[in-house]
Amino acid sequence: MGLHLVRILELQALNTRKDLAGLIGVKPNALSYLLYYVPDNKRYEKFEIPKKAGDTRKITAPIGAMKAVQNKLADILYDCCDDIDKVKNRRCVSHGFRRGRSIYTNAYEHRHRRFVLNLDLEDFFPSINFGRVRGFFIKSLDFALKPDVATAIAQIASFENGLPQGSPCSPIIADLIAGPLDAKLVKLAKASRCTYTRYADDITFSTNRKNFPPHIAVQNSSDLSEWHLSDHLLSRISSAGFSVNLPKTRMQYRSSRQLVTGLTVNEKVNIRAEYYRSARSMSQNLFSEGKYFLPHVKGGKPEDGEPVEISDLNQLAGILSHIHYVRDRSDRRSRTEKKKSPTATRALYRKFLFFKYFVNLEKPLVICEGKTDSIYLKSAVKSLASTKGGLIGADGKPSFAIFNQNGIASEVLQLEGGSEPLKIFLQDYEKNLAKYSYAPLQRPVIVLIDNDDGAASIFAFHKNKFKSGIGLKSTDEFYHVHKNLYVVKTPELGTSGASCIEDLFEKTVLEEEVEGKSFKSGLSKVAFSEKVILKKGGTVDFSKFGPLLDRIMAVINHYRPENAE
Repeated sequence: MGLHLVRILELQALNTRKDLAGLIGVKPNALSYLLYYVPDNKRYEKFEIPKKAGDTRKITAPIGAMKAVQNKLADILYDCCDDIDKVKNRRCVSHGFRRGRSIYTNAYEHRHRRFVLNLDLEDFFPSINFGRVRGFFIKSLDFALKPDVATAIAQIASFENGLPQGSPCSPIIADLIAGPLDAKLVKLAKASRCTYTRYADDITFSTNRKNFPPHIAVQNSSDLSEWHLSDHLLSRISSAGFSVNLPKTRMQYRSSRQLVTGLTVNEKVNIRAEYYRSARSMSQNLFSEGKYFLPHVKGGKPEDGEPVEISDLNQLAGILSHIHYVRDRSDRRSRTEKKKSPTATRALYRKFLFFKYFVNLEKPLVICEGKTDSIYLKSAVKSLASTKGGLIGADGKPSFAIFNQNGIASEVLQLEGGSEPLKIFLQDYEKNLAKYSYAPLQRPVIVLIDNDDGAASIFAFHKNKFKSGIGLKSTDEFYHVHKNLYVVKTPELGTSGASCIEDLFEKTVLEEEVEGKSFKSGLSKVAFSEKVILKKGGTVDFSKFGPLLDRIMAVINHYRPENAE
């Protein structure tokens, strides 16, 4: 029996709000106080964000303890939802708010079709009120929860008698409640030889039939560009407790561009060409001027007028990440076994990430040789912050950032760990940096390596470039490479000088056993970092990391943008 199935059984075994609080991991009194006594403005914040059509979307986002409780409830419900699909062995037609599903998987189902029909549900989240949430968890055969527990879930999830847009548990609850709707429409689609999917409130039917099924939609005989949803379809949607935003209904033909959740599906799933061209133009402005421009948009089309100037990277980062995700997925599906050179999309995203992390970085950045080294370094900073000055900045956070080698950026930048990728990074840094007309270089980039034979290629690169010694016995605090780029070694130990970062742990820590193995007797670095260093937390002695942190701080104190050579 899997963990997720246990979660469902745990929910079904609960009797009261107090029991639910225990499962979520909060004190019952704290949950009651949060639900009944904390003012609304201390639980939620309201704001608006612009929509493509030119109007705004109202967001009601939980804050503080409310957000934490909703996050924990959402995790439990996502686990339950995954398990329900596995146990029933059913093909999930909902692609929004589901693990492993996305706008890409939703669009993929509708490629190469003669007809693609899109329709939107109206007021998807607001239409799901407290009573519907409570009733669902009581009456659903998948959950069948006790009334008091269902009431507590509805109280946590609901606000102003609806599911608030911005809550972490609204998406999964809305998706669960829309399950009966999916069942009705899948049956209708199957009978009509159509494919059906739903992404949140966005519903799509597609088919290769010569004529689109009249049981779903019919063409207006006096205006062939207009289609009307059938009473057959509308009655099924209504009986499931939803309604359709009729003006947004649109039929798309093979002879024109077909879009599903914003992606083209005529051939392969792809980004709209003008969307990519706009992103490329914004990127070029950023790289040359340090800013980019978002056009005024109304009705989904650029509007006349001055573009909006943007200096922070967040919006462009989201746009490029979206483009890379979609095109990379499409490329992988069509890719042969023969290795291909990077696509233009990937090259653009890589150039942006290089700019973000190394050219326009907000804090000094440390790039470790291995993924586990990052865990050690973060733990050491936390342990020694109170005794070593400079490790914590005025904002109360660490003075330097540590590059995440588990994220998409490390994969795209080819910095997933090991000395060889770091050598290539060092070797190509000057050439890559020259691609940017705007290069503020306000903070240093520090490559941290073990002082052992594994770094031989890095030592050779540095010696060849500067004709100066860097090796196991060299004792400089740091080695400058180019502009804001530096190398720092782990401190020299013994007569040979050789050392690795694990040598900075006390012997007792290295001999700590996990399932009969210690780091010295074959325990993997990952297991050691997770089950010894992280698990032991503040009890690990990090004092030997002091000299290494001193070297990092020496770079930070030494570097001045105006003096970069």
